[in-house]
Amino acid sequence: MAATPAGTSSIQKYATPLAVALFAVVGVSGVLIFFHLGEGALKGLHEWLGLAFVAASALHVARNWNGFVKIVKTKRTQALVGLTGIAAAAFIMVSAQGGGNPMKAFVFAAAKAPLPQVAQVLNLSPDQAIAGLVAKGFTVTDANQSLAQIAKASKREVPEAFGILMSAKN
Repeated sequence: MAATPAGTSSIQKYATPLAVALFAVVGVSGVLIFFHLGEGALKGLHEWLGLAFVAASALHVARNWNGFVKIVKTKRTQALVGLTGIAAAAFIMVSAQGGGNPMKAFVFAAAKAPLPQVAQVLNLSPDQAIAGLVAKGFTVTDANQSLAQIAKASKREVPEAFGILMSAKN
């Protein structure tokens, strides 16, 4: 490891390594959250370290200001910033209009439906659905509970409950 020159500021020593470390954690946690893996445990971590990543990135830009200005002036960077802005605006507009992913909306609606209705859609009897969930450690206190209620009472995630029912179907 190279020695740090005398008079080097803390920003110069830590800005880039901190940004890299936070990028790794925020990137991995973001991918896991996107795929609904450990959302409850990761959401707070992702949000707080995301804010820290923004701060570390700002320090990184401050430390490398001349290089930053140089790269921002290139047509490629300007085009990528423009395309990213257009994509972000499109997502925001679709969400604001109540659009979004209809499959996600369907899954959220199914998670709130009484278990017998979900079981019927999956060609299971309510008893088969309950038995499958209980066998995997879920707590079912009422046959008419929703999967969201069952998962919450069991301190588990809804996608896991759906996965159990889907495997019981096969």
